[in-house]
Amino acid sequence: MDTSPPTPTQISAVLLAAGSARRMGGEKVLLTLDGEPMLRRVAREVVALGLSEILVVANARNHAAVFATLSDLPVRVLVNPRASEGIGTSIGLAAASVAPTSQAMLLAQGDQPLVERGMLRALVRTWREESPDFVASSYDEIITTPVLFSCRLLDELRELGGDRGARFVLERRFDRGRVLAFPAWRGIDVDTPDDYERVRHLAASVRRH
Repeated sequence: MDTSPPTPTQISAVLLAAGSARRMGGEKVLLTLDGEPMLRRVAREVVALGLSEILVVANARNHAAVFATLSDLPVRVLVNPRASEGIGTSIGLAAASVAPTSQAMLLAQGDQPLVERGMLRALVRTWREESPDFVASSYDEIITTPVLFSCRLLDELRELGGDRGARFVLERRFDRGRVLAFPAWRGIDVDTPDDYERVRHLAASVRRH
């Protein structure tokens, strides 16, 4: 039996882009940052990991725009017809759609544009070295995405629905997981116009340095 660590190609990545964006009043993941849609910016960081499978979950309203934004990247766009019911339906759809050979699922969100590939690689490296049930990100002790789930949790993820998101699974399996702390500003998710202005200023500051 092969006991070598899983290669990156045995990990599926999922990028969520199916939110309603009610507080933003428009398709937030398509807002630009440094002249590039936020969703594409995050997708490029995921692509840089060299994974063989990247799924992007869109909704019935934005899927055409999402596909056009990512058309030259090696991703597969899924349409969640139940997206309006909550994030859990998108995670459940993704978990049911990954390749059966996948040994883990990396979950990221299209509205966290300051997440970078070094963070994602740290999650993958920790999982490969320690084989926990999950490796999650923490910002000022708030545990959230990106998070890498072992295939041992895929059945639980498939059962999610409504607004019951990944946190539900993390809390149930917390003693079997790992959490990596990152700078708080890296984890900002863009939900409102004020959030958008904040990440624009932060991105500009990173460029200057």
